[in-house]
Amino acid sequence: MTVEVKSVEIGTDRITIEGLAIEDFFMAEDLYEDAEVATVAYEFDRTAEGAMRYLYKILKGQKRCASEKMMGSMLDKLVGGILWLPESFRAKDE
Repeated sequence: MTVEVKSVEIGTDRITIEGLAIEDFFMAEDLYEDAEVATVAYEFDRTAEGAMRYLYKILKGQKRCASEKMMGSMLDKLVGGILWLPESFRAKDE
């Protein structure tokens, strides 16, 4: 899903990326009508090597993150950017 990143939270066991689901906004029937854009969250488990490798690949693909060397700095640079994240990492609604 295409999202505009609003915040990134780095925890001890997971990294959470929250943003606006702008893909839904672009697919609306009437593009001139005010529409509510849902907030979505994506979680990456820091203990899962595959999840962290995938997140690193996403970060390296972002032009605004390319100059950064540390993953934390790359994550901070994501705020305000637009990117595509897979549904498999979307946090479950509680």
